[in-house]
Amino acid sequence: MRRHSYDTIAGDRFYRNDINSSGKFTDVSKESGIYQSNLGYGLGLAVADMNNDGWDDIYIGNDFHENDYYYINNGNGTFSESGAKHFRHYSRFSMGNDINDYNNDGQPDVVTVDMLPPDEKTLKTYGSDENPDIYNMKLTVNGYQHQVSRNCLQRNNGSGVSFSDMALRCHVSATDWSWAPLFADFDNDGRKDLFVSSGIPKRPVDMDYVRFVSDQTVKKGLDFTDKYDQETIDAMPEGSCHPFFFKNNNDYSFSDVSNDWGTSKMKGFTMVQPIQI
Repeated sequence: MRRHSYDTIAGDRFYRNDINSSGKFTDVSKESGIYQSNLGYGLGLAVADMNNDGWDDIYIGNDFHENDYYYINNGNGTFSESGAKHFRHYSRFSMGNDINDYNNDGQPDVVTVDMLPPDEKTLKTYGSDENPDIYNMKLTVNGYQHQVSRNCLQRNNGSGVSFSDMALRCHVSATDWSWAPLFADFDNDGRKDLFVSSGIPKRPVDMDYVRFVSDQTVKKGLDFTDKYDQETIDAMPEGSCHPFFFKNNNDYSFSDVSNDWGTSKMKGFTMVQPIQI
């Protein structure tokens, strides 16, 4: 499998802090069991003791085809990627992620964000899913796991043995072109709420726009590998979106309170995750 190969300019890197001994950080990715191939588009990383054994584990969200990575800390300087043993599926276009105990059961949970539009009009013109034959081939031939084009809220069922995706049940599955989630108790009621930064200046995956670009290519003979035609760029639909706030209802659900908490008026795009204090 290609994920076990090494790429000099891509892939993940794990550096050990050797400042006291050598004055630098040492790349120990290979000996630590960290994948270093060009399959991993790691856009989100979170560290926490997921299985309550006293050692911090690593969750990496990968964009595009590759599975997300769940590295269990072996306690001896090495990690074992064990996602397939504990997760049934992932977000397909995994962007940012966060780990926190959202339901106060003492177990760290994981949220990953994707790009599913919450409104019907945008959803109907949104191109994200791939051909079923290609999808099935990836599962049977290439060893990929199931992926869904939406946010996932992976509830820890106990000591990291298994995780159950609660995003649909909790009403946090669709926050448009999302970048980073953050769990925090924003209203000081003892329950962790969810913030999601979202939005992009233009929406290149709009299916009407994709068809328009194809027509322009045929009619004008445009070479999009070299220089984009300004008319084509101007025709790309807007992708701005407000940040989302979800209030934890303490009943395995969240309520979208973006309007009540003021972020619904922040039309544009927000990419930076707030600093957690």
